[in-house]
Amino acid sequence: MCSKPLGQGIPHGLQYRWRQFGRRQTCKMALLSACSAPLVLLSGCGAEDLVGPTVPVEGKVTFNGDDVPTGTVIFLPDAKNGNGAQYESRAPIDASGHYALKTQGKDGAPPGAYLVGVSSWKPPPERSDPNFNGFPPPNIPLVPLKYNNPASSGLTAEARENAPAGEYDLKLEGKLGGR
Repeated sequence: MCSKPLGQGIPHGLQYRWRQFGRRQTCKMALLSACSAPLVLLSGCGAEDLVGPTVPVEGKVTFNGDDVPTGTVIFLPDAKNGNGAQYESRAPIDASGHYALKTQGKDGAPPGAYLVGVSSWKPPPERSDPNFNGFPPPNIPLVPLKYNNPASSGLTAEARENAPAGEYDLKLEGKLGGR
């Protein structure tokens, strides 16, 4: 399209404009127009639009009565109980055990039933251990491993409007597996 010599094949009325902006400038403008048209059409089609309405979901995680100081809370939509949400909701656990869910960067979680998981690990002490062939020892779990997988943890929750304070607190119980 832009490979013709200057002025060749251009109607007489446009030759002045062709010479004024130059062939390279015209090619750049055509390319910019072609590339920006899909962006204009797709603006507003982000993941947040796919999440739909959400409700605030936040709480505190404890294990045997003590705050869990680090980790991640995962809410997995429970399709068997009617939650057809597309995305899982996640939140980091802060030093006081508090979490506040986000779904694809949007605060909260879509209303519905969820399977819940909690993963919390402490890094091992800095030392070399001959049992690990020079590799660092594994991280140390702060909660029983059964809570790591939302599908098998036994924890459930219902995200809903106007939930009372403490509705989403996760009180984990059990023993840590010999570590």
